[in-house]
Amino acid sequence: MMAKDVKHKKLGTITLDTGVNPNFLQSTLTQDISTLEALFDMIDNSIDAARDSIMESNFEKDSFGLPSDYSGFRIKIRIDKNSIRIVDNCRGISKATLEESTFQTGSSSSHSYGIGYYGIGLKRSLLKAGTQYSMLTDDGNTLYKSSFDNTSFGGHNGSLLTADEFISKGEKRTLFSVSNLRNEIKYDIGNEQWFLNAVKELSIRYSIYISKGLSISIQNVTLSLSNTITHKVPKLRANTLVPPTFEE
Repeated sequence: MMAKDVKHKKLGTITLDTGVNPNFLQSTLTQDISTLEALFDMIDNSIDAARDSIMESNFEKDSFGLPSDYSGFRIKIRIDKNSIRIVDNCRGISKATLEESTFQTGSSSSHSYGIGYYGIGLKRSLLKAGTQYSMLTDDGNTLYKSSFDNTSFGGHNGSLLTADEFISKGEKRTLFSVSNLRNEIKYDIGNEQWFLNAVKELSIRYSIYISKGLSISIQNVTLSLSNTITHKVPKLRANTLVPPTFEE
Protein backbone atom coordinates (compact mmCIF):
# COMPACT_ATOMS: atom_id res chain seq x y z
CA MET A 1 0.00 0.00 0.00
CA MET A 2 1.57 3.33 -1.08
CA ALA A 3 1.81 6.19 1.38
CA LYS A 4 -0.16 9.30 0.49
CA ASP A 5 1.77 12.48 -0.33
CA VAL A 6 2.22 14.55 2.78
CA LYS A 7 1.72 18.31 2.49
CA HIS A 8 4.68 19.93 4.25
CA LYS A 9 3.91 22.66 6.74
CA LYS A 10 6.24 25.66 6.49
CA LEU A 11 8.18 26.18 9.71
CA GLY A 12 10.03 29.33 8.77
CA THR A 13 12.74 30.74 6.49
CA ILE A 14 16.50 30.63 6.92
CA THR A 15 19.16 32.85 5.34
CA LEU A 16 21.87 31.29 3.18
CA ASP A 17 25.17 33.16 3.27
CA THR A 18 26.45 33.80 -0.26
CA GLY A 19 29.13 36.28 0.75
CA VAL A 20 32.88 35.97 0.44
CA ASN A 21 34.90 35.19 3.53
CA PRO A 22 36.99 38.27 4.34
CA ASN A 23 40.03 36.08 5.01
CA PHE A 24 39.80 34.77 1.45
CA LEU A 25 39.58 38.31 0.06
CA GLN A 26 42.51 39.41 2.19
CA SER A 27 44.78 36.57 1.08
CA THR A 28 43.72 36.73 -2.57
CA LEU A 29 43.90 40.48 -3.06
CA THR A 30 46.96 41.26 -0.96
CA GLN A 31 49.37 38.36 -1.30
CA ASP A 32 51.38 40.01 -4.09
CA ILE A 33 51.52 43.62 -2.86
CA SER A 34 53.84 45.28 -0.37
CA THR A 35 53.10 47.82 2.33
CA LEU A 36 54.37 50.59 0.08
CA GLU A 37 52.28 49.41 -2.87
CA ALA A 38 49.20 49.58 -0.65
CA LEU A 39 50.02 53.25 -0.04
CA PHE A 40 50.45 53.74 -3.78
CA ASP A 41 46.90 52.48 -4.36
CA MET A 42 45.47 55.13 -2.06
CA ILE A 43 47.65 57.95 -3.37
CA ASP A 44 46.73 57.07 -6.96
CA ASN A 45 43.05 57.57 -6.15
CA SER A 46 43.79 60.96 -4.59
CA ILE A 47 45.68 62.08 -7.69
CA ASP A 48 42.82 60.93 -9.93
CA ALA A 49 40.46 63.05 -7.83
CA ALA A 50 42.75 66.07 -8.16
CA ARG A 51 42.92 65.65 -11.94
CA ASP A 52 39.14 65.38 -12.20
CA SER A 53 38.77 68.54 -10.15
CA ILE A 54 41.15 70.44 -12.43
CA MET A 55 39.54 69.16 -15.62
CA GLU A 56 36.06 70.30 -14.57
CA SER A 57 36.95 73.80 -15.77
CA ASN A 58 39.28 75.43 -18.26
CA PHE A 59 42.83 74.44 -17.40
CA GLU A 60 46.34 74.86 -18.75
CA LYS A 61 47.49 71.73 -20.58
CA ASP A 62 50.91 70.18 -20.95
CA SER A 63 52.22 68.73 -24.22
CA PHE A 64 50.11 65.59 -23.67
CA GLY A 65 46.86 67.44 -23.06
CA LEU A 66 46.94 66.79 -19.31
CA PRO A 67 46.85 69.37 -16.50
CA SER A 68 50.13 71.25 -16.20
CA ASP A 69 49.49 72.63 -12.71
CA TYR A 70 48.49 70.73 -9.54
CA SER A 71 49.32 73.60 -7.21
CA GLY A 72 47.15 73.74 -4.09
CA PHE A 73 46.40 70.01 -3.97
CA ARG A 74 47.84 68.18 -0.96
CA ILE A 75 48.13 64.54 0.08
CA LYS A 76 49.26 63.82 3.63
CA ILE A 77 50.23 60.41 5.04
CA ARG A 78 50.47 59.98 8.82
CA ILE A 79 51.84 56.77 10.31
CA ASP A 80 51.44 55.88 13.97
CA LYS A 81 52.34 52.73 15.87
CA ASN A 82 49.05 51.03 15.04
CA SER A 83 47.41 53.17 12.35
CA ILE A 84 47.93 54.73 8.94
CA ARG A 85 45.97 57.75 7.74
CA ILE A 86 45.92 59.39 4.34
CA VAL A 87 44.07 62.64 3.80
CA ASP A 88 43.76 64.82 0.71
CA ASN A 89 41.98 68.01 -0.35
CA CYS A 90 41.61 66.85 -3.93
CA ARG A 91 37.87 66.59 -4.52
CA GLY A 92 35.88 64.42 -2.15
CA ILE A 93 33.78 61.42 -3.17
CA SER A 94 30.28 62.00 -4.47
CA LYS A 95 27.22 60.15 -3.20
CA ALA A 96 26.82 58.26 -6.48
CA THR A 97 30.43 57.11 -6.46
CA LEU A 98 30.20 56.00 -2.83
CA GLU A 99 27.03 54.05 -3.47
CA GLU A 100 28.01 52.46 -6.75
CA SER A 101 31.75 51.89 -7.01
CA THR A 102 34.03 53.06 -4.20
CA PHE A 103 34.07 49.71 -2.41
CA GLN A 104 32.90 47.48 -5.24
CA THR A 105 35.40 44.77 -6.12
CA GLY A 106 36.62 45.05 -9.69
CA SER A 107 35.37 48.56 -10.45
CA SER A 108 37.87 50.17 -12.80
CA SER A 109 38.58 53.85 -12.68
CA SER A 110 35.93 56.20 -14.03
CA HIS A 111 38.48 59.03 -13.92
CA SER A 112 39.74 60.50 -17.18
CA TYR A 113 43.34 59.31 -17.61
CA GLY A 114 43.03 57.52 -14.26
CA ILE A 115 46.10 55.91 -12.70
CA GLY A 116 44.24 54.31 -9.82
CA TYR A 117 40.83 52.89 -9.19
CA TYR A 118 38.41 52.55 -6.33
CA GLY A 119 36.96 49.12 -5.69
CA ILE A 120 39.67 46.48 -5.83
CA GLY A 121 42.54 48.97 -5.49
CA LEU A 122 41.14 50.67 -2.41
CA LYS A 123 39.86 47.43 -0.96
CA ARG A 124 43.15 45.59 -1.26
CA SER A 125 45.10 48.48 0.28
CA LEU A 126 42.79 48.54 3.30
CA LEU A 127 42.80 44.76 3.70
CA LYS A 128 46.58 44.66 3.35
CA ALA A 129 47.15 47.18 6.11
CA GLY A 130 44.77 46.22 8.91
CA THR A 131 41.28 45.20 9.99
CA GLN A 132 39.61 48.40 11.28
CA TYR A 133 38.80 51.34 9.01
CA SER A 134 37.20 54.75 8.97
CA MET A 135 36.38 57.13 6.15
CA LEU A 136 35.43 60.78 5.97
CA THR A 137 34.78 62.49 2.67
CA ASP A 138 33.29 65.85 1.76
CA ASP A 139 32.58 66.70 -1.89
CA GLY A 140 31.40 70.23 -1.13
CA ASN A 141 27.76 69.18 -1.15
CA THR A 142 27.57 66.54 1.58
CA LEU A 143 29.94 65.12 4.17
CA TYR A 144 29.97 61.34 4.66
CA LYS A 145 31.42 59.32 7.55
CA SER A 146 31.78 55.57 7.88
CA SER A 147 33.51 53.18 10.29
CA PHE A 148 33.77 49.50 9.46
CA ASP A 149 35.96 46.40 9.64
CA ASN A 150 37.24 43.74 7.27
CA THR A 151 34.10 41.61 7.57
CA SER A 152 32.17 44.36 5.79
CA PHE A 153 33.98 43.39 2.60
CA GLY A 154 32.79 39.79 2.77
CA GLY A 155 29.13 40.41 1.97
CA HIS A 156 27.96 38.55 5.08
CA ASN A 157 24.37 38.89 6.22
CA GLY A 158 24.06 41.87 8.55
CA SER A 159 27.44 43.34 7.54
CA LEU A 160 26.34 45.86 4.92
CA LEU A 161 28.58 48.88 4.68
CA THR A 162 26.86 52.20 5.41
CA ALA A 163 27.86 55.85 5.61
CA ASP A 164 26.24 58.63 7.62
CA GLU A 165 25.41 61.90 5.85
CA PHE A 166 26.12 65.34 7.31
CA ILE A 167 26.02 68.94 6.13
CA SER A 168 29.13 69.79 4.11
CA LYS A 169 31.86 71.77 5.87
CA GLY A 170 32.52 73.54 2.58
CA GLU A 171 36.03 72.08 2.29
CA LYS A 172 36.56 69.26 -0.19
CA ARG A 173 38.60 66.46 1.35
CA THR A 174 38.85 62.71 1.84
CA LEU A 175 40.33 60.79 4.76
CA PHE A 176 40.94 57.06 5.01
CA SER A 177 42.26 55.59 8.25
CA VAL A 178 43.40 52.01 8.88
CA SER A 179 44.03 50.69 12.39
CA ASN A 180 44.64 47.37 14.12
CA LEU A 181 47.52 46.97 11.68
CA ARG A 182 48.79 43.58 10.61
CA ASN A 183 52.13 42.40 11.99
CA GLU A 184 53.84 42.65 8.58
CA ILE A 185 52.78 46.29 8.29
CA LYS A 186 53.87 47.08 11.85
CA TYR A 187 57.29 45.62 11.13
CA ASP A 188 57.72 47.72 8.00
CA ILE A 189 56.55 51.06 9.36
CA GLY A 190 58.62 50.59 12.52
CA ASN A 191 61.79 50.38 10.43
CA GLU A 192 63.63 53.64 9.65
CA GLN A 193 65.11 52.17 6.48
CA TRP A 194 61.61 51.37 5.21
CA PHE A 195 60.63 54.99 5.75
CA LEU A 196 63.67 56.29 3.88
CA ASN A 197 63.00 53.91 1.01
CA ALA A 198 59.34 54.98 0.94
CA VAL A 199 60.41 58.61 0.57
CA LYS A 200 62.70 57.64 -2.32
CA GLU A 201 60.07 55.56 -4.11
CA LEU A 202 57.37 58.20 -3.67
CA SER A 203 59.68 60.84 -5.14
CA ILE A 204 60.21 58.68 -8.23
CA ARG A 205 56.66 57.34 -8.76
CA TYR A 206 54.95 60.72 -8.40
CA SER A 207 57.75 62.89 -9.78
CA ILE A 208 55.69 64.31 -12.66
CA TYR A 209 52.82 65.40 -10.40
CA ILE A 210 55.13 66.87 -7.76
CA SER A 211 57.00 68.83 -10.44
CA LYS A 212 53.59 70.28 -11.40
CA GLY A 213 52.91 71.52 -7.87
CA LEU A 214 51.26 68.56 -6.12
CA SER A 215 52.26 68.30 -2.45
CA ILE A 216 52.82 64.87 -0.90
CA SER A 217 54.08 64.57 2.66
CA ILE A 218 54.67 61.56 4.89
CA GLN A 219 55.12 61.50 8.67
CA ASN A 220 56.02 58.64 10.98
CA VAL A 221 55.08 59.82 14.47
CA THR A 222 56.61 56.82 16.24
CA LEU A 223 60.01 57.28 14.57
CA SER A 224 59.80 61.10 14.71
CA LEU A 225 60.45 61.26 10.97
CA SER A 226 58.73 63.41 8.39
CA ASN A 227 59.37 64.42 4.80
CA THR A 228 57.78 66.52 2.08
CA ILE A 229 58.39 64.56 -1.09
CA THR A 230 60.40 66.19 -3.88
CA HIS A 231 60.63 64.95 -7.45
CA LYS A 232 63.78 63.03 -8.30
CA VAL A 233 63.50 61.86 -11.90
CA PRO A 234 65.77 63.97 -14.17
CA LYS A 235 64.52 65.39 -17.45
CA LEU A 236 65.61 63.78 -20.70
CA ARG A 237 68.70 65.37 -22.23
CA ALA A 238 68.03 66.89 -25.62
CA ASN A 239 71.63 67.86 -26.48
CA THR A 240 72.85 64.33 -27.23
CA LEU A 241 74.10 62.65 -30.40
CA VAL A 242 70.78 60.80 -30.63
CA PRO A 243 68.13 63.13 -29.15
CA PRO A 244 64.88 61.71 -27.75
CA THR A 245 61.85 61.66 -30.01
CA PHE A 246 58.24 62.42 -29.09
CA GLU A 247 55.10 61.22 -30.77
CA GLU A 248 52.50 63.86 -31.53
